[in-house]
Formats: sequence, C-alpha cells, structure tokens
Amino acid sequence: MKPVLTGTLVAIGLAGALILGSCSKQGEPFKPVRPGGIDSTKVDGREFGRWTKRNSPYYVVDNILVPVGRTLTIDPGVIVIFIDKNLEMKVEGTLIAVGKPDSLITFRPTVGTGIFAVPGDWRSLVFEDSRGNQLAWVSIVYATNGIVASDSEISLRNSVIS
Repeated sequence: MKPVLTGTLVAIGLAGALILGSCSKQGEPFKPVRPGGIDSTKVDGREFGRWTKRNSPYYVVDNILVPVGRTLTIDPGVIVIFIDKNLEMKVEGTLIAVGKPDSLITFRPTVGTGIFAVPGDWRSLVFEDSRGNQLAWVSIVYATNGIVASDSEISLRNSVIS
C-alpha cells in the first residue's frame, strides 16, 4: 500500500517507508561545552513523559527511544539539540509535539560561535509501528532525513522540514 497524504501523514507497510528532507553531510558537528548544564537538560536512551520549555534546550547526547506503550509530550517553545551527526529519535510509542505559531518546537543540531549547521548534522525522527503521533508548529532542520516512518500514523500540520 502507498503512503497516504492528506491532512494526516500515514505510512503503511515496510515497503511504504516515507523519508522527508533528505540531505548530505559536510564536516563534523560542534559539541556543546555544557550539555546538561544549569540552563539545559541532557537526554538519552528511553524517554517518555513531558519535556518542558523551562528545562529547554534538551541536548540529545545518545539516541532516544520512545518505547512501545509510552508517550513523550514536548511543550511549545522547546528546542531539541542533537550533538552528533549519528543521533536520532526513534518513536515506537507516541510522540506529541504540538507547538504554537509564536512558540515552535525545534529539532536541530548544535551550533556555536563560528560554527554553522549544515545538512546531515543529525539523523532523523524515526517512527516504527507507531500510532497517534502529532506534530504541529514544529521545525525540523539540518537532519539527514527529517522524518522516516514505517507502519506508523503521523498527523503533521503547520510544520517545516528543511
């Protein structure tokens, strides 16, 4: 079955994997001096619950997995920073990332003084056998593949993948 695109993004079947925002990598990403510092939160491994703007930015220091049967909710205004080009967020449970027009949720690589982001600075948001996902007012930038979905349902609205 082919992926269906309407107001909701649905990818069905392993052969129907959807890849958005494919890019290539140039150079190595900048590593933050203070991931998990007083003004940020360091995340890795199994993640679920709620990521709040108060604890943002969230530095992804190792691959993230939202496990089956669990939900990760990301609040408006949260910034998620991937510190390495090989990192991704895999969703087997449910991801609810609903920002606002004036308070986007941003998924991006690390940047610093004199260091600029380039395509491929982090891997992707990967959805596998996942249902009920909602992404609205989200910005996904400089990933190798913005979204990769297999056997998953994703509602994607008012968002940018570049």
